[in-house]
Amino acid sequence: MDVLKKLGHHDGSSGGKPSGDQADQVAKTVFAQFDKDKSGQLDKREVTAALQMAMQKLGMEAPSESIVSKVIGFLDKDHSGTIDLKEFSSLVGKLLAFAKPAPDTGAPH
Repeated sequence: MDVLKKLGHHDGSSGGKPSGDQADQVAKTVFAQFDKDKSGQLDKREVTAALQMAMQKLGMEAPSESIVSKVIGFLDKDHSGTIDLKEFSSLVGKLLAFAKPAPDTGAPH
């Protein structure tokens, strides 16, 4: 299924995935950590790194760079090339719709 179509059509089933509230909290925490200049915006490089951390914290596999690029284009409503907190939270929540659980490495959580 096309990534962008799936983003708009999540059926709401969790399948053992983190809750929306949990995803929102992780998104806020991670966004603040990567918004070094406190501008309220993350660029593509920062978004990619932040998503990797957010998905790891949620126990999910990080999306590929190509998926991140497509999703940024889809969610960047103001075409600024950056993502604000609201857009980032939406991105994390929507990526959970099709993210795979991260492989269990045996490392403590």
